[in-house]
Formats: sequence, C-alpha cells, structure tokens
Amino acid sequence: MDRPVEERVLSRYADVEQNLRYLYLRFLGVKVADDDTTSTADLRAVYDAVAGAEDDQEGWYGVCVALGRSPEFHIY
Repeated sequence: MDRPVEERVLSRYADVEQNLRYLYLRFLGVKVADDDTTSTADLRAVYDAVAGAEDDQEGWYGVCVALGRSPEFHIY
C-alpha cells in the first residue's frame, strides 16, 4: 500500500553523500564505498542544481528521476 505523499521520505540520512550512496544501492543494486565520491558525482551535481535553499526535497526528486533514467537501471 502506498504511503500518503506527506509520509514519503527520499532522504534516509542527513548527510547528502551518504544518502546518495543509499539511493544508488536501492535503485541500481550497487554498493558504493564510503570514500567513493566519483561514482555519485553526477548525482550530486543533479542534487545541487535542483535542491532549494530551504527545501532539499526537490533535489532528491531530481536524483531519483536521474537514477530511474540511467541505463544501469534498465539493464539490471
């Protein structure tokens, strides 16, 4: 059953990099090492470009769209 929109959470962790690694694993099934920022650099660029100063939820939406459109998502 779907949760109401106000209960949906895209950011499990407060740290942006840690949350990017989490979403990378959830969407693509690939674990990214804690010290690897290269694998998530493109996602970080999307997040930074879309996230607002007061609300980062739009940034996380952008990251999820980017992950869902990536070739890796459709190959695996």
